[in-house]
Amino acid sequence: MSEPRLVVTTQEPGRRRRAFLIIALLAAVAAWGLFAAGQRTGGYRHGAANDARGALEDELAAVTGENERLRSELAEVRTSAEVNEQARQLLKDDLADLQSQVAELNGELDFYRDIMGPGEGPEGLQIRSVDMEPSALNPARWRVQVVLTQVRKHDRRATGSMSIIVEGRQGADTVRLNVEDLTDQEDDLVYGFRYFQTIERNLDLPDGFAPQRVVVTLKPREKGTDPVTGSYEWRRPES
Repeated sequence: MSEPRLVVTTQEPGRRRRAFLIIALLAAVAAWGLFAAGQRTGGYRHGAANDARGALEDELAAVTGENERLRSELAEVRTSAEVNEQARQLLKDDLADLQSQVAELNGELDFYRDIMGPGEGPEGLQIRSVDMEPSALNPARWRVQVVLTQVRKHDRRATGSMSIIVEGRQGADTVRLNVEDLTDQEDDLVYGFRYFQTIERNLDLPDGFAPQRVVVTLKPREKGTDPVTGSYEWRRPES
């Protein structure tokens, strides 16, 4: 039987410490490299983010400025449109007034032409027009205006008396009312003129009475001159 062999190993503590220090140093260097790389990468990304944010802020400022400019232009356009509309309406109103004046002047011109100038048609005493106008304060009160003319016959004055009858309905009945019974004006209904004359009467219509027409009769004083009669529909003036 062989005898056990004894193996003797020599320990070197200094060598093991050096190996441990080298490994630790290599680990520290690797860690520092990773940290530096992370710093560089993070710094790059941070700078890129700052650049992107700056670009977005610039773009936002530009868009905000453009929006304000457009708002200002829109306000100016609206104001201009309002001014133009007001000016257009004023011109329209002025044009309507001028057209009304022209029509009125043409009517007056025709009126005087009929009276003064030669022409066709009847001459002498005529009822030119009968107009009715309601009171703005009392719906039962009306003003009746009668215009008389003497056409192309002015060698003497036309004189005489006049009657005005208002015909209408009161309930189921037809009623004829004399103007003298509807007014508080006491002067007589007479006329006297060479060219034309306007006669007016204020009427107070009774309750429930609906006027339909006005009948005007002229009774000349000249011998041999026939009465002149005209019937006119009762109408409200055009608004």
